Amino acid sequence: MKTTRTKNPAAKPAAIITAVAGGIVLLAAGTTAAIATAGTLTAGGDPSPVQSADATGITAIDVDSGATWLTVEFGDVQEATLTSGGPDRQGRWTLEREDDELVLQRHGRPFGNWCIFGFCGEEGRATVLTLPEQLNDGSLDAGIDSGAGTVTVDGDFRDLDVQVGAGEAFVNGAARMLSVSVGAGTADVDVESVTEAAFEVSAGEVIAQLSGSAPNRVGVDVAVGTADLTLPEGTYDVTARSAVGDVVNDLDVASDSSHVVEADVSAGEIFLRPGA
Repeated sequence: MKTTRTKNPAAKPAAIITAVAGGIVLLAAGTTAAIATAGTLTAGGDPSPVQSADATGITAIDVDSGATWLTVEFGDVQEATLTSGGPDRQGRWTLEREDDELVLQRHGRPFGNWCIFGFCGEEGRATVLTLPEQLNDGSLDAGIDSGAGTVTVDGDFRDLDVQVGAGEAFVNGAARMLSVSVGAGTADVDVESVTEAAFEVSAGEVIAQLSGSAPNRVGVDVAVGTADLTLPEGTYDVTARSAVGDVVNDLDVASDSSHVVEADVSAGEIFLRPGA
């Protein structure tokens, strides 16, 4: 195995300045999103620290955690159950079923429940969404959006889409299709059984470890952030493109491999590492 580094030595200083300036804009946008998320208007607090909804036959969940702490997990419950730290005068959660989709949203008052880059105001309260264990079988699609808070996801999904603004996400479990998008925050991902994965980083960081069989396709696109990916042992057909950033590849490569990796970087860094 030979480490290869893809870098464009002919990049001009102007290109570097442009890329870094773009990163600053993205960073500012993430911060603005954090404040905007914290500033969503609503009236009243959570009516109860516990909410529930019928999860029978659902095929997907859609979660928008806003600017607070949230854990999504599976457990011994009959219905989807949302447990918060108690009534919160700074905002409220809504847990509703829309056809075959379960929708969880956080609504907060202006600056009442703020989080920036995962650091939250003291009014932040830990909340847990527990889904029936029988749904933890890889048949459920999940869309998770962490604007500026902290979200932890643990479970076996079919399609898993995680979006992080200026907050942080911790993802464990399994997924067939995995998509992770990070603005100015961070994502720590440890997922098995992935067949296709896509990672997009603006000015933040993704650390991902995929285990099990080698995925068929992995795409990673980095602007001025960092993506550090550990992929299952195997041989990969790797295509790396760099403007002024770096792609460091420690994977075993073969142009005829059916396992494809496409890595694109502007002014950031991509690390491709082999797993056990």
